[in-house]
Amino acid sequence: MKRHNHQQWLKARRQLMHKIRLQVAHLLGAQPEDLGEYSGAYKREFRGRWSPGSREDLMLSIQKADFVLGADFHAFSQAQRTHLRLLRRLHSPRPLVLALECIESRYQQELDLYIAGELSEENFLKRVRWEEHWGFPWSYYKPLLNLARERGLYVLALNRLEVQRTLKGLSRRDQHAARILVDYKGRHPESLIYVVYGDLHLASPHLPQALRDLSPKDKLDIVRVFQNVEELYFRLAAKGLETQVEVLQASRGRFCVMGSPPWVKWQSYLIYLEQAFDRDLEDPDEDGLGVDYTDHIHSLIQLIAGDLGFKLKSYDLAVYLPSDELIYSSLESSVSAPERRLIQHLMANDRSFYLPQMGVLYLSRETINHAATLAGQYVHSKLNGSQSWFWRQPEEFYQRIWVEAVGFFLSKLVNHKRKADSVRDLKAQLAASQPKDRGRDSLLLALDQRLSEVIYVYSGRRRQSKFSPRQKSNYFEAAKILGGMMGERLYLSYRAQRIGPDKLLKILAKNPEDKDFAEFYLSMVKRLESQSLLSQWMEGL
Repeated sequence: MKRHNHQQWLKARRQLMHKIRLQVAHLLGAQPEDLGEYSGAYKREFRGRWSPGSREDLMLSIQKADFVLGADFHAFSQAQRTHLRLLRRLHSPRPLVLALECIESRYQQELDLYIAGELSEENFLKRVRWEEHWGFPWSYYKPLLNLARERGLYVLALNRLEVQRTLKGLSRRDQHAARILVDYKGRHPESLIYVVYGDLHLASPHLPQALRDLSPKDKLDIVRVFQNVEELYFRLAAKGLETQVEVLQASRGRFCVMGSPPWVKWQSYLIYLEQAFDRDLEDPDEDGLGVDYTDHIHSLIQLIAGDLGFKLKSYDLAVYLPSDELIYSSLESSVSAPERRLIQHLMANDRSFYLPQMGVLYLSRETINHAATLAGQYVHSKLNGSQSWFWRQPEEFYQRIWVEAVGFFLSKLVNHKRKADSVRDLKAQLAASQPKDRGRDSLLLALDQRLSEVIYVYSGRRRQSKFSPRQKSNYFEAAKILGGMMGERLYLSYRAQRIGPDKLLKILAKNPEDKDFAEFYLSMVKRLESQSLLSQWMEGL
């Protein structure tokens, strides 16, 4: 992007961050004054020099450490997944121990039984009082414990329940966790202990200092792995490096993994708080709908429209979640029976979708990527003037792929770290959603279409489809696969300035209902094709 456009982009993201942080602060309410001192120490960690590093540097440091302190942003699933990925890559001859803040130390016996397979998941969660004392989604942490089971890792419970969130309470928790860690290390000095703990606790005066105070004679090698720090992110973004740098490194064993833009994690926290706030209300909302996600998606629509350089009113939409029963009565009177069957398939298989003729956005998962994709499809529809969701298949297969591609592309304006699913990911998803054929027909259709596109790119010859799936829904699944790939290529071309802002708007304004849309689609395929991406696709098979 041109430099002045990048500055506008940067300003919009700062404004989004500010808005989300204000909303979070409002839901959290007044905080004890002394907590400012605790969080201030965390902010000071990111002053001074932080340089681009690499995952190799990070892994080498982890392998040599006594303790790895991994930052956890509890309400953001990507935070836990980052540690899961690092642990999977970690193959050390030393005994590896996983230590978790999310479980109180008084439940160490229950944790041992669960890891050993002697206590069911349901009973484990009841006994450790997960919902009452931790409350963040169990599904975020379960993969870490599954990995421990698979590899035979010992897992330490670190937390101590404090009724009030005060400076003294946080300090007591740091001291408590440090005693458990140092005691275990003293009995097993050869071990490498990987700790997953709240990010604020990782500031130098907090948990790290507590560890050193309890081991004055030992020169502990402590590596800290922070994540998605907004100060560092905006420092990179000011230089236009936010998409290029994945790991930053500083002195004293500090690393920061930049796996997501910071507003994405804070949006996740906001959604979590709103859900928790809604559950705590004694009386439900008058309309019984619970948390309203329309405002979230409205904000994303405005962000995307601002990036594209135009203003857009977005109050003609309604956002529904799986729990919203009103959507069924809306569909009953507004769409045909064949459309309704297809929509029911999408809903049953965890698919978000946008119905422009009704102004309905169905959000199957309350995640930033799902919400941003819907926001992108809404913006796209407003730009091209179409009111169709292109459900007729195979007649509107090109149109459906393009809608998915643009939705994915525009979602990357919100979360540029988002990646198109790998073939392995897609196989797993399709196998779960289509158990009869494990997603075989959807994948074969996507491969057949991809082959036709490659032949067209390199020979100019149109190839007739050789595969016809049994279910019309397979076209939607294949379109999602192909759209993610095409959207990724469109984003790379846009970031590399091969497609400028004015040209992009013309592309997005193309109405998929036009008679010449097939020619337009194939021209875009040819324009965006690259041999390297084709190779990546084939390597994943």
